[in-house]
Amino acid sequence: MGVSLKIVLKSDYTRKDGAQNLRLRLTINRKVKYYPLNIFVISKNFRNGSIKVSDSMAKTKNLLIEKELIKAKKIIFNYRLQDLPVTFDNFERDFNNDSWGSTSFYDYVERLITELNGKLAPGSLKGYKDQAGKLNSFNAQAVFKGLSDQPTNRYLKEIIKTAHINKSIGFHCSRHTFATVSKSLGMEYDVISKILGHTDIKITKVYAKYELSHLEDEMKK
Repeated sequence: MGVSLKIVLKSDYTRKDGAQNLRLRLTINRKVKYYPLNIFVISKNFRNGSIKVSDSMAKTKNLLIEKELIKAKKIIFNYRLQDLPVTFDNFERDFNNDSWGSTSFYDYVERLITELNGKLAPGSLKGYKDQAGKLNSFNAQAVFKGLSDQPTNRYLKEIIKTAHINKSIGFHCSRHTFATVSKSLGMEYDVISKILGHTDIKITKVYAKYELSHLEDEMKK
């Protein structure tokens, strides 16, 4: 399968300042599709896939181009590694997914802090770093090391398969389980609600379902 990538300048739309949007051109078996990068440049400042120094934001824009190209190449490599065909639909889904390639919520936070360095006031940046430190202090105690939905769902699928459970279970189910178990252990709704981050206790009551054994115990009182 022939797959290639290239950064090009499309002239179908021009802003008032004369800048045009850069596109990522993906070619699969001689078929072509373009993906907008939302990086605008005047045509005279663009050559051979990069921004010339005559553009005052050349360094930043070239870094953004490099970032998008690296992501695109990783997506294609990932499919080839799994011996799967690269299709326009699959590529577009992954390329437009901002969380693609993030192994965990902690990695995302650390990357975000790096990207914000120099863009935020020192005090604000320090606040983010302090919060990240608190999050990492819980990492060693976590059952699932990746706290974003995608990796956790992958772990759950492996566990479900090993346990021979013929049921679709995802990350969100654990919140319902936590609420139900907590309630059966005597925890009050308002406490469960705060832990789950609910703004309305009615939502928590939907999450926390009574077990049959608990109902029997209550009826015997």
